[in-house]
Amino acid sequence: MEPYDEPSQAPYDGPSRVPRMLPGCGHTLCGACCKDMLRKLPARGGAKRLKCPVCRKPTKVARAKDLPKNFALLEVARGRTV
Repeated sequence: MEPYDEPSQAPYDGPSRVPRMLPGCGHTLCGACCKDMLRKLPARGGAKRLKCPVCRKPTKVARAKDLPKNFALLEVARGRTV
């Protein structure tokens, strides 16, 4: 089974679908979904409070690319074993 992004149901398959981890809860979303969700939120002191769509726990972040990549999931998506 190929790993996929839960909100978009799309596979992690390239630069726009890089798995990004939410440090507040540990769940993973694709960078494109994070970017889209952040665009809709107001900034408070340079950061935004992104709520995880899985557990609703907030994570403070300014930009989607500031979230850490989930390298283990990225390797699995590329067909490599971890």
